[in-house]
Amino acid sequence: MKHTDFVDVKLLARQILRNTTKTTSGETVQWMHIKWLRFEKDEPNIVKFGNSVNADEFCIIDVTGGAVPIAWQSVCLVPAYTSRQQISLAKKKDLLSLLSARIIPPDYDSFYASLPSAAVATDRFPEPSMEEEEPSSCDTG
Repeated sequence: MKHTDFVDVKLLARQILRNTTKTTSGETVQWMHIKWLRFEKDEPNIVKFGNSVNADEFCIIDVTGGAVPIAWQSVCLVPAYTSRQQISLAKKKDLLSLLSARIIPPDYDSFYASLPSAAVATDRFPEPSMEEEEPSSCDTG
């Protein structure tokens, strides 16, 4: 994949999603407790979920929040990056050492050697949010 293959999903979510926190019955959605998501073609703006894999009934989220749904044909996907992203010098050194040790096949030598790197690049993801409460009454298990 190339940097041009990635789109800005945060921007996309702001364009099309109005509600991801409350069910249609007013319950707070506890995303970390969801075990089953269900999407149906005939209800494209509805997300059904259960907090158990044995769910008989699903809680419902209307992602439009009651607003007029956006026409999917009008959604424009915006590239997430305008150039290749850099990795840290330390990560590149580690990857090149894996090439030298033949852990990474030599066929990929030119790819790894051409990776842009910089001393100021950071190689970490944001910490996940674990501040969610216990399951709501939508817990079906």
